[in-house]
Amino acid sequence: MAGSYLYKDPEAKYDYIADVFDTLIVRDIRQKYKIRNNLF
Repeated sequence: MAGSYLYKDPEAKYDYIADVFDTLIVRDIRQKYKIRNNLF
């Protein structure tokens, strides 16, 4: 990921990548296919 090089700590780098994944990829897929969280 583009901004992950800023983080020296592996855990902070993982958190950054997970946040980017959640905000960009998951959100965009949910919006595109109109998916709601109806698991419960």
